[in-house]
Amino acid sequence: MEFVKKFNVIASVYSEKIAVSDDNISFSYRELDTQANQLAQYLRSIHFQKGDRIGILAKRSSYFPLAILGVMKMGGVYVPLDPEYPLERLASMLEASGIEVLLVDRASASLLSLLSKYTSTLKEIVFLENWTPSFPDSGSHWTIHQAMKWQEASKGDPKIETSPDDSIVIFFTSGSTGKPKGVELTHRGYVNNFENMQELLELDEDSKVAQMASTCFDISVTELWMPLLFGSTVFITSNEKKKNPWALSKWINNHKINVIQFVPSLFQAFLFALKDEKLSFPSIKKLLFIGEALRSKLISEWYGSYGSDECQSYNLYGPVEASIEVSAYAMGKDTELSSEYVPIGTPFRNTTFHLFNDRGDPCQKGALHIQGKQLAKGYLNPDQTAKAFINGLYRTGDIVERLPTGDFTFLMREDRQVKIRGYRIELNEIECVLNSHSKIRQAAVAISRNGEFEKIQAFILSDSASTEEIKEFLKNKLPHYMIPNEIFLIEEFPLNNNGKVNYNALQPAIN
Repeated sequence: MEFVKKFNVIASVYSEKIAVSDDNISFSYRELDTQANQLAQYLRSIHFQKGDRIGILAKRSSYFPLAILGVMKMGGVYVPLDPEYPLERLASMLEASGIEVLLVDRASASLLSLLSKYTSTLKEIVFLENWTPSFPDSGSHWTIHQAMKWQEASKGDPKIETSPDDSIVIFFTSGSTGKPKGVELTHRGYVNNFENMQELLELDEDSKVAQMASTCFDISVTELWMPLLFGSTVFITSNEKKKNPWALSKWINNHKINVIQFVPSLFQAFLFALKDEKLSFPSIKKLLFIGEALRSKLISEWYGSYGSDECQSYNLYGPVEASIEVSAYAMGKDTELSSEYVPIGTPFRNTTFHLFNDRGDPCQKGALHIQGKQLAKGYLNPDQTAKAFINGLYRTGDIVERLPTGDFTFLMREDRQVKIRGYRIELNEIECVLNSHSKIRQAAVAISRNGEFEKIQAFILSDSASTEEIKEFLKNKLPHYMIPNEIFLIEEFPLNNNGKVNYNALQPAIN
């Protein structure tokens, strides 16, 4: 399967069907195809070629898949940039990827004059929407291209051939140095991922897929791009609705969404907010989880109160360095889950999991290394690539166990290990014990440092548990040196743009 050719076929079959829709605008498959052709033709006319990196600075809207498809049709590599990111982070991403042209929507245009103070790599700005911008403080080195220019370009497909090893996207992930790391993925990895995911989801022209993840988060590909290869309709919700459980539940039911994806932390908050509401979601047939360890009791709560008997749930696992998802564990209403956390399942076809202990020997519980077609080319920084991608294997940093069933289960991160007062401590282990308490909805554990002094802090979401009760519980579960020095009961966890717990913001949350 070659993406553009596959999409072209689908666009001709479902030409008048809605492909993408947000609160303000919708594109049919014909409109999306035609405008993407024009955008691709125009980018080539201003001297951008196959393999060039094209930045997309736009909010989540129907214009984003249009921009992605336009870049793909001209053979480029798209680099998603979230306008909600801090300016310095955006500038760092632009500089690291060497982007010279930026596709920008109207809502994000106000950032350009500010960005000009941080980066000098940009040469061309192409607007995705028709309007007349003004940049009193922007650099004169930019050439501004109005949307009407590319909308007058040829409507024919540029027909640029791509090979499996060609790059398709650069996603940025957090780096230990404080600067984001760019990960370069290939067409080969996307193809293998999509083929395996389609076997799970069975998307077709009747599928209505929710798009909620940040476009800088690799899991957005499953929501935003993959459905367009199977004639499905993508419904893009606003950030405001995503953060409002009542508005989101109404949106799901109004649009009869049948495929939706959550980060477990966001899903936990969603269900808790609705606990006193008599709601059901009969349209949801495929419920996906990814990005964090998934607790079994969350699945039980879903099927016990909200989910239909026909709904299938999937716990997906995969780092961006392995092209999004690489394994899945399927569940139904009657699936028995005996462990605290749901397994991550078995690896996709053409993907292999290897577990090694500290001595580098194969084992049943150890550091997970991934091998196969979905591996990224590597990081933009060759030194970082050399450390993580060795002999055709990618070291994930995750500790995983192979179960007797053949499934794998995630245990903890290697880099959540700390040493305090000479003791080696896994913070994930403390979290796991806390989360097993019947009165605790969710727990997060972090280290507070004041000079050379370190202490363990636990942050708890609970309606009825007291700090003293929690301490007594832990005394029966953990050695003394693993019991948190401080326990804080908070109302909600701070989340990052991807919906995961923001550990760096936990301390301010108690003030």
